[in-house]
Amino acid sequence: MTLGRHDEARGGQRPVTVFGPDFPFAFDDWIEHPVGLGSIPAERHGEEVAVVGAGISGLIAAYELMRLGLRPVVHEASQLGGRLRSQQFEGAPVGVIAELGGMRFPVSSTAFYHYVNLLGLQTQPFPNPLTPAAGSTVIDLEGATHYAERLHTDAVTSAHGAPEKASGPPHGH
Repeated sequence: MTLGRHDEARGGQRPVTVFGPDFPFAFDDWIEHPVGLGSIPAERHGEEVAVVGAGISGLIAAYELMRLGLRPVVHEASQLGGRLRSQQFEGAPVGVIAELGGMRFPVSSTAFYHYVNLLGLQTQPFPNPLTPAAGSTVIDLEGATHYAERLHTDAVTSAHGAPEKASGPPHGH
């Protein structure tokens, strides 16, 4: 799935991209501006700039610094991709891969989708647990492992004899 700022599903309307004090402006307007993010004086082109961290933010910062004419040097203590990476676990069958880090990116994450589209990456709808797309799920809670294969939506009887829906978390949570 490829999403843009004026996606057909939104009828060509721009999504809300400003979310309070942490995101005080529409970053996507800034990164898509025809003149770019800014400029660096020509005599500074080619200078090295340190970028700490090779997670998604560090990699995007390095990319944008390169576009401005600088030479970013990325320093990472662990693994490229930070929390956003795929990993096979020791002892798991070959080909069984776990996706670590972020899993859900709402359509309002237009700056994220700007880079997804720029790199030609593909996305897929998130398979919510306990739906036909994902089947069962495993939850580790306070050291105890819980396996779920269905939602508890069976009718139960209230103290007054009237049918009620069993309580539990709503779908997708």
